[in-house]
Amino acid sequence: MTDWAVPEPYDSNRPVVCILGPTASGKTSLSTKVCAEFGGEVIVCDSIQLYEHCNILSAKVTDAEASGIPHHLLSSVSPLDPSFTVMKYQQAAVKAINDCHKRDKVPFIVGGTVYYAASTMAFDSLLGSNQEYIDAVDPAAGGYSVLQKKWDLPLDELEAVFKQTCTANRVPFEALGSRRAYREAMVCYEMTGNFPSRYQQKEESEASFASLVIYLTCDPEELSRRAQARVDEMKAQGVVSEAVGLYLKGISEGAMLDRGVFQAIGLKELKPLVDRILDDMTVEDSPRFHRDALDSMTDRELALLWGPTLPAQVHRLPDLTGLDDLIDDCLQTVVTSTVNYAKKQAKAVDVLKARGFPVVEVDTTRVRVDGWGDIVGQTAKIIRHFIAHPYKATLAPPDPEARKVFHCDICGRDIVGRQQYDVHLKSGKHKRGLRTMKRNQGRRPSFNIIVR
Repeated sequence: MTDWAVPEPYDSNRPVVCILGPTASGKTSLSTKVCAEFGGEVIVCDSIQLYEHCNILSAKVTDAEASGIPHHLLSSVSPLDPSFTVMKYQQAAVKAINDCHKRDKVPFIVGGTVYYAASTMAFDSLLGSNQEYIDAVDPAAGGYSVLQKKWDLPLDELEAVFKQTCTANRVPFEALGSRRAYREAMVCYEMTGNFPSRYQQKEESEASFASLVIYLTCDPEELSRRAQARVDEMKAQGVVSEAVGLYLKGISEGAMLDRGVFQAIGLKELKPLVDRILDDMTVEDSPRFHRDALDSMTDRELALLWGPTLPAQVHRLPDLTGLDDLIDDCLQTVVTSTVNYAKKQAKAVDVLKARGFPVVEVDTTRVRVDGWGDIVGQTAKIIRHFIAHPYKATLAPPDPEARKVFHCDICGRDIVGRQQYDVHLKSGKHKRGLRTMKRNQGRRPSFNIIVR
């Protein structure tokens, strides 16, 4: 059996610095500057940058930008591998941290995937610290474990089975809110006889490492402007070619396009373009099937990118003539998704704060005007003090209501998590609905928690 257990920390009292933030907040610029000052090395914490062949899509750090600073885990996963999970990231990240500490280097976890960082700083952030239930990988199951494949069912079926299992074990049923959560719960139950919630700490615990979180913030309007500029730059660099190439390679290899990197922001938004291209390819003698409008990508570059396994008919990418409007629509969706995801990242950092992680927010809104000088200086001062006096935080247990589904009768909405439900109750939209309902019905409506 493959051992996916998390390695023991080489020295959990040594410092680990996390620099987290949304896309275009300045993580790469700040991290390379402070790493150079403290002799640090970067451990990539971006769920897209981990994959090969996503250089433009993920705005991977270039050799010039890296300035000689090692970047662990960068381009370490095949985009056709659907089995890469946060658990595998946790294992790889801890190994990289240990490697840095053994060489007296300061590891800097850098990226925007907050859940990956949390899983490394506190092992109990996952549904279980032993990784047994991702063992027994079945190649015929597309890289999934046998049990993962077994429970790869529609949401309604998973929810029904999970509810029946809870009833049979006299365990209160709690709606988990997503297909993935139900699948993980059932896999966990079959492997261990326990539900994931029973793995979570019920009392205070200690962080896995002495860790500090630097979270980069930015004014929403400025962040939106940067996201638009980033997407425009990606378009000029050839992100459409890269995305179409990834999809065509995935299709030719029988990859699951609803898994892994194909669900990442920047790639899934371009799926309508790929669908249109594939539709055109079914037309006999379609010019998109034979012509090459992308002269910037030579046969040699394609061979280096994908090797000789790519079918002959897609060794040259299709002609994109006449698809400009669709391309622009897809890329605009990327901007919207990026801005919306920034809100989710901020909420995830709020969870870190609630648990007791030391989080320092650094505002990068004016960096375009004022430069990095003051921000780097202030951040370096904070990091210097932490390295001199590292400590492991005492963490509150994970919120037991974090995945509970709350229903608001007034707005007709299901909201996942007590924290977000409380925010909703204070929102202007909810209060307006409350006043309208009181006025129309002359009674105070009720609020129900629906456990499904």
